[in-house]
Amino acid sequence: MKIFNRPALTLALLGAALADCPVADALKHQSASLSESQDSAALAARLEQARKTADQGDTEAALAAYRKISADFGGVFEADYAIAWLEAKRGAWKSALDALEKALPQVPQRELGPAHELMGQIRYQLKDYESAAAEWQIATQYLPQNDGLRFQLGTLYEELGPQRLPQAVAVLEEAVALAPERARYRLELGFAYENLGRLDQARNEYQRGAALIPQMPHAWARLGALEARLGQDAPAEQHLRRALQVDPDFILALFQLGNLLRRQGKLEEARPYLERFDQLRKAARSNPSSERGMGGSTELKRDPPS
Repeated sequence: MKIFNRPALTLALLGAALADCPVADALKHQSASLSESQDSAALAARLEQARKTADQGDTEAALAAYRKISADFGGVFEADYAIAWLEAKRGAWKSALDALEKALPQVPQRELGPAHELMGQIRYQLKDYESAAAEWQIATQYLPQNDGLRFQLGTLYEELGPQRLPQAVAVLEEAVALAPERARYRLELGFAYENLGRLDQARNEYQRGAALIPQMPHAWARLGALEARLGQDAPAEQHLRRALQVDPDFILALFQLGNLLRRQGKLEEARPYLERFDQLRKAARSNPSSERGMGGSTELKRDPPS
C-alpha cells in the first residue's frame, strides 16, 4: 500500500503544547513544589523573581536567573524545568534537551504529562522521531483528555511508515472521540484508514469532515479522490469540483479531476486542470514554504499520488 508523501509536521503544530500549557503558567506552580531540602526563603524568593521575569517576557534575563539558581544550589529541578520550557519556547532545542533531561527524574507527578510532551517536541525537532513518538505515547497516559497530543502522535506515526499505521489509527480514533467536532482530526483519521485499506471508514470520515467545514477543500478533495479510486466517477467529479470551488488552486483536486477527465477521454476538458497542477507543483518545489502552491493547510497538505 502506497503512503502518500507529506511534509514534516510544522513547528506551529508541534508548538501546540506550549500554547496549551504556556511557560508562564507552567512556572507559576514551581515555588510551591519545592522539596523540603531546598525549601529555604532565599531559594523560594529567587524562584519567584525569576518566574515574574519570565512572565514579563524577558526570556534572556529569566534564563540567566534560573541558571544562576541551579548553579548556586547545586541543581534545582524547578529551575532546570523552567530552563527547558524557556529554551524550547525560543527554539534552542539542544539546550532544552539538556535542561529537561536534568529535571525529568525529579518532575512532580502533576507535571509528568507536560514534561513528556515537551520532551517529545524536543526529540522531534532534533529529528529523533522514534524517541519523540515514545515520549508522546507516555504523555498520553498522563493527559487522558488531550486531543491535540493524540493528533500530533497519530500524524507522527503516519510519518514513520506503513508499519506504524495501526498505531496511528488507534490514537487518531482517540483524538476524534475526544473532539468529534474537529474536522482535521477526522480527515487525518480518514487518511490513515485509507492507507490501511479500510475504505468505507475512510469515506465516512471524509464525509463527516466535509459536513463539519464545507468551506475546507481538503475533505471534498479527499472524498473525491477516494471515489475516483473506487471507480465512482460521478460523485468523484462532483466532489472534486466542489473542492475547486472553494480553492481553485487546490493541487490534489486539480490533479485528481484532470486525471479523472482524461481517463474518461475528455482530453480538452482535462488539459487546463493538469497544466495548472504542473505549474503549482513546480512552484511548490522551487518555494517549499509556499502553502498556496500545495493547496492550503500546512497540516493536511500532501503530494498527490503518482
